[in-house]
Amino acid sequence: MSNLLDKASVILTPTAYNNGEALCVKPSDGSGDFDFSRNSAATRVNAQGLVENVQILSSILVQNGDFSEEGAEEVSNGSFSQEGVELVTNGSFDTDSDWNKGTGWSISGGKAICDGTNSVYLYQSLAGTTTNDVFKITYTISNYISGSVAVGFGSGLNQPLGTQRNADGTYTEYLTKSSTSTSFGFKSASFIGSIDNVSVREVGQDWVLTSGATIGENKLDINANAYDYFARQLDVSTIGKTYKVSVDAEIDSGRMILYLADTNAFEVIDTSGSYTFYIVADGTQIRFRAFDTALVGSITNISVKEVGQDWDLGTGWEIAENKAISNATQGYITQTDVGGAGVTATYKAQWTQNITAGTRLRFFARNYNDSGTVTILSITRDDGTSMGGGNCVGSGTFTAYVSSTNGYSFKLLAEAGVEADITNISVIEITDDTNLPRINYEGFSYQDALGSEEVLNGTFDDDTAWTKGTTWSIGDGFAIATENDGSYLYQTNICEIGKKYKFTFDVTESSGVPQCVSLFNIWFDSSSLAVGTYSIIHTAANTSGIRFRCKTGGTGSFAIDNVSVKEYLGQEVVPNSGCGSWLFEPQSTNLVTQSETYGSGTFFSGTSGSTIDNTTSISPSGEANATQITSTGAGKIQSIAITTLSQNTDYAFSFYAKNVDATEVKSRVLAIGGSGGSGLNTVSYINEISTENWSRITHNFNTGTHTTFYLYMSNELNSGGTIQLWGAQLEQQSYATSYIPTSGSTVTRNQDVCTNGATGTGLINSTEGVLYAEIAALANDGTNRAISVNDGTPSNRVSIVFGGGANEIRGQVISSGTSFDFTTTSYNVLNNNKIAISYKLNDFSMWVNGTKVSTDTSGNTPSGMNVINFNAGGTVLPFFGKTKAVAVWKEALSDSELQSLTTI
Repeated sequence: MSNLLDKASVILTPTAYNNGEALCVKPSDGSGDFDFSRNSAATRVNAQGLVENVQILSSILVQNGDFSEEGAEEVSNGSFSQEGVELVTNGSFDTDSDWNKGTGWSISGGKAICDGTNSVYLYQSLAGTTTNDVFKITYTISNYISGSVAVGFGSGLNQPLGTQRNADGTYTEYLTKSSTSTSFGFKSASFIGSIDNVSVREVGQDWVLTSGATIGENKLDINANAYDYFARQLDVSTIGKTYKVSVDAEIDSGRMILYLADTNAFEVIDTSGSYTFYIVADGTQIRFRAFDTALVGSITNISVKEVGQDWDLGTGWEIAENKAISNATQGYITQTDVGGAGVTATYKAQWTQNITAGTRLRFFARNYNDSGTVTILSITRDDGTSMGGGNCVGSGTFTAYVSSTNGYSFKLLAEAGVEADITNISVIEITDDTNLPRINYEGFSYQDALGSEEVLNGTFDDDTAWTKGTTWSIGDGFAIATENDGSYLYQTNICEIGKKYKFTFDVTESSGVPQCVSLFNIWFDSSSLAVGTYSIIHTAANTSGIRFRCKTGGTGSFAIDNVSVKEYLGQEVVPNSGCGSWLFEPQSTNLVTQSETYGSGTFFSGTSGSTIDNTTSISPSGEANATQITSTGAGKIQSIAITTLSQNTDYAFSFYAKNVDATEVKSRVLAIGGSGGSGLNTVSYINEISTENWSRITHNFNTGTHTTFYLYMSNELNSGGTIQLWGAQLEQQSYATSYIPTSGSTVTRNQDVCTNGATGTGLINSTEGVLYAEIAALANDGTNRAISVNDGTPSNRVSIVFGGGANEIRGQVISSGTSFDFTTTSYNVLNNNKIAISYKLNDFSMWVNGTKVSTDTSGNTPSGMNVINFNAGGTVLPFFGKTKAVAVWKEALSDSELQSLTTI
């Protein structure tokens, strides 16, 4: 098969798309890509294979919304580890050169040797060195006998003179040159021994040091008097900008001041440790000064980086670690021109605020001096509380929707007396109308996508992490309660408000004690949890955590193990569990105006004899918006009468259902005033739905002479039986298409149009070739649907067609008339079928699922074919179905190749 794919000129599979394009795998230069349009609400395919409306979101438009952005390092050599080039020549004494030898000094055998003469010099000139330069000096003494020797600078080598050495070893010293002389060398104090491996490199670059500061090993050593400035670096900061300033300090005695300013912007360091400050610069240099007493210690790892970029901070606002802080002085924090000027759009703004004093922050849609009409559509806190008038009360994550006719600017006001911090600010533009082809994942396996484990010691490996009531104990890998005193086993503060979590645990022993379980302060009661594994998905309303309890009034024992709480991120495809397909559908309208809301006052209302819960059950959308119906008698859900249907017209009514514990579930479509039409009988679907997965139920019916109907989603539900329902849809056509959500009015999804593929030069050969498609029909309704290679018209084409009869597959080669036309009804068009048409002058064949179903040895091939369309040319016979692959070869393939290509 790989060799066949290498030969293909075009390969289209559902792997990638852009807005307005379905992208080909081959050719990779884009010349094979297809145009795609729908011009209606954008959609996605979720884990259950449902196509849902979604909003197409831009990238985050706010810059530095979590205040973590750091600019370039402004300090150079902040670790004092920078070393310059080697300044000594012939420091290894390989030759008797470059050094000036005083009496008693000689060079031989790779060493400089002194014979004990006192106060004699070995030196050379270090050109380019200046007064106050700091140097790192290393050298080795060997063959030591007596006396001492020291390194030095300047005339007499005592400006300064280093430490006197009187033993073999390798030595490192840091000296600050105090002379204009460039001389460097060794001074003997009756030294008898050898010198080798001499190195001098400048250190402390870019720093201005005064008395009391000397360079050490990757640090600045300090021994300064009170109020002395001992180190500074120029041109570090810009006045008015905010900087993150870091330094490691060792304090032996005293304390110091760090300035990022001339006088005002400073911080005090009085103990050893690593410090980070956020400072608004009022000068251009960083300076260090001993405070009110003498200072002994060291500093290193000095860093200055700009933070708060892109934000305008008003009075009282400052930047801290990954957040902005208001200090109770009224002022704004603003980022302007987030949305493009002149653009009419809807924006979603989101941020997290923590108020420690005062009541609220105020949200503004944009700056006062910006032009354009701006409307705040809504603001909500993550606990669901709606905020009015831009007043954002309390702490939490806030979401605001804004409509603007001329761009957008983000703005929050902290009023006087409000102390708060904010972070995680994002603004995205929302686009509802777009052209995105949809990838359908029906038949795949799915699994929960989960975050990291939040529970500590959920397997009870030891007696830690849990708070235990009087009856609870932990041992042997489980927790057990043996009394009925109502005490708890619990952990707190393991979740974030507003996030959804999956809570699982095992009951390993249960013998009569009444129990109940609390997840985030929501109680899940049970008179007796049997041995088994339990799983709950729930949104945290607070941080109270999880609790287990044996209620009073019972006896026995209750043991648990494997307690887990992980953030629930939705569902994801199990790798390698299936293969997606493009989903192309006709235009359709959902005539149900409240497709996801049931109960009194909505499209679907409960009759007497049933209870309705619309708040906690997870629907196929992944949200807690499914409706749970429990019969208390002859319970059923029925529609308000639909009075606008057309006579003698096909309709498809569909909805999603999940069984909880029902033993009898029926559904029906009923014409008011008579049975009328066809397909209106009561339908039992108890065997079509499961307790594990959602199932889509569809009724196809014809109205006959009637126009008013009741649509029953559950009818004759057994007393006490419970089911869950979601996603009702009524369409004026003979089969159900993908789900179209509604919330107050009918909604139309436009026709999918995919055309103009393979327009690149030389991708299609009219003389010979193969057209291949792996496709399934949406309905076995006898409607002609085609995929073809053509010249832009139906007159010259090679087509694969779902034909005009039930289960009809046609292969056609049209060359200004019919050259080849064959039909088979041996295959179910609703299944995935691999179909190939091979064409060549007087040599035509059609293959389906590994079988040659037709041949023809007479006929001409089309001319001028230069495009692939999901139709029969022009706009004729648009294809609606599921497409796993479309491919084109520019030469006819052999029978063995065609058999291999089409074999399932």
